[in-house]
Amino acid sequence: MKPPLRTKFSSQKLAAPAQEGPDGDEDEIDEFIKKHIENEEREAKKAAARRFQSTPLANSDSSEDLSDEQESEVSLEKKSPKQQLLEGLDKLADSGSKYSLTDREMFLSDMPNIIKILSPQEVEDHVLPTLNLYSSEQEFLKLQFLQSIPQLVSKLLSSQELPRKRAVELATQQVFPVIQKMLINSEEQVQAEGVEALCQIAKESLTGEEPELLVFEVVSSIMDEAEHNEGAKIGAMMLMERFAELEIFKQRECNKFIDIYLTEIQKGMLFKIKKFLLPTLIATAKHLQYDKFITVVYNTFMRFAHDDIWGVRKVCLEKLHDLVKLLQASDVPKLRQCLDFLTNSLTDASRWVKNQAFHLFGMITNEIKVKSGKVLADAITRSYECFYDLKLISGEED
Repeated sequence: MKPPLRTKFSSQKLAAPAQEGPDGDEDEIDEFIKKHIENEEREAKKAAARRFQSTPLANSDSSEDLSDEQESEVSLEKKSPKQQLLEGLDKLADSGSKYSLTDREMFLSDMPNIIKILSPQEVEDHVLPTLNLYSSEQEFLKLQFLQSIPQLVSKLLSSQELPRKRAVELATQQVFPVIQKMLINSEEQVQAEGVEALCQIAKESLTGEEPELLVFEVVSSIMDEAEHNEGAKIGAMMLMERFAELEIFKQRECNKFIDIYLTEIQKGMLFKIKKFLLPTLIATAKHLQYDKFITVVYNTFMRFAHDDIWGVRKVCLEKLHDLVKLLQASDVPKLRQCLDFLTNSLTDASRWVKNQAFHLFGMITNEIKVKSGKVLADAITRSYECFYDLKLISGEED
């Protein structure tokens, strides 16, 4: 079994003095350990002297040189905690080394402190090679990994020792691909954490056009793996939704996503894809021309609003308020369609859809009233009459 990685914290715990027990047993143990260590040091010095004496230089050097060489040999056998840490990281990165789950978890727990004490060059040489190990880890370790990644990238990109170009290359070639794999092959909780890690990196470490260019590259790389891969499609949509909401992705990125990848996403889509697609389209809509918004986003919404799966209709209700806000006040027919969908949902066959319609009714009708003024006043009044007539929610869940 490989020895666990040791950090300054674990070393301090090992070096902490034992408290004296009631019978003085700890003193006897300490004395035994002390003698054992002294014997080991004595044997190490003798071995170093024998090795030195076997070399040709031993006959020509002075006794003072012999002493220096002995000390050098002994010091090599006694490695500093940092040297031991770096060697442990190298072994962890070695695909032939089989470290236990505890060792891998210990590294992630100590990663913030390890990053602090290492130089950027040491991070590049010893920490980055370990990252790929975690791309196929257990889900709880992936979460822990993603929470530490922004600090690692910040260390590289804020360094004065590394040229900016080199630091960005390290981030995009060695860190982002690991996050990308997790976004493709992980559960939704890990995917969400991966998106937040990239958001934090984009806001804190990237500058200029780097956030939109570099992160959209991640979206494109994920979509390259999206054929027959539901996880890849969901990961890409989660990234698009979050970065469009934050306005890091603007018109250029949103148009590219819709023009290049929307058809692939919609191929054979089932409930899970529809559940993520609609919020993604709504988030990108504010960056689109109005005509394209109607053609792509609004029409998709209305198609989903009549979907056979009640979960899809429920998602439509949850996003209806956002959709209404994106419609122009002069587009009365579409505002009326939204009102009709809300009213019909009050008597939907699924009680979950009905509950959502009752819960959101006031907020959505108010937005429609503000948009349309008096034009839809009568229709809104009839919707409220329907709302108050339906005191009891009935119907079976699909």
